[in-house]
Amino acid sequence: MWAQSITNSYGWVVRDVIANKRRGTKLIVIDPVRTELADLAGLWIRPKYGSDCCLALAAANVIIEERLYDEEFVTGWCTGWDELVEHISHYTPLSAAEVTGVPAAQIREFPRMYATAKSSYLADGNGFDQQVNSVQTAQGYLYLPGSVR
Repeated sequence: MWAQSITNSYGWVVRDVIANKRRGTKLIVIDPVRTELADLAGLWIRPKYGSDCCLALAAANVIIEERLYDEEFVTGWCTGWDELVEHISHYTPLSAAEVTGVPAAQIREFPRMYATAKSSYLADGNGFDQQVNSVQTAQGYLYLPGSVR
């Protein structure tokens, strides 16, 4: 019954989330508000409002620093990689923890889970879309699937 209730609240994405959870998929929810979806998550990250972009850049920093990305793909297909590496070098988990309110250890855990998963999927929504820096935030999270193995 709870699956039907949560699906009605969140729409089609949640049907896929619930189906994938039943198959063992790990779910990461980034939302300052506790929701039914956050209760399903293996990792619930609660950044301060408006700090999502900083969290995304710190996650990309971890992926790059720990070399969790596909180096062959980046070398062969990516333009501007060196500029990206330089840009996000300032967004360490420690500095992002101060801005986001998320513990640095959790900021490291999130991209490690994401980058080492067999497959992954990112879904954004109103949390990104209804901010003054929504375009930059969406771009920050788009760095993640473009860089992992």
